[in-house]
Amino acid sequence: MVSEFDKLYWMRIAFGFLGGLISFYLNQLGGDFALLPATIFMLLYLASFYIARYFLIKEIKPEETSKLFFNGLGGFIFLFLFTWILLFTFSIAH
Repeated sequence: MVSEFDKLYWMRIAFGFLGGLISFYLNQLGGDFALLPATIFMLLYLASFYIARYFLIKEIKPEETSKLFFNGLGGFIFLFLFTWILLFTFSIAH
């Protein structure tokens, strides 16, 4: 049986990958997008928090609130940066 926190973890992994893709493709459009990846990062992470809080895990104990916020944070950061850097490296190689 998959728990709600496991679903949250994998949702954040998917959001990290999606954020890396969005950051890469918006960077390819040109222009000055210096803070755009950081903004995308924060918006996607906050969206995952609110999706989890109001749709995925409706009843949560007060002592598990920090677990709700920090569960999957490392994977989200890693996959966001990995996807963005890998796609950027491949675009330079061509």
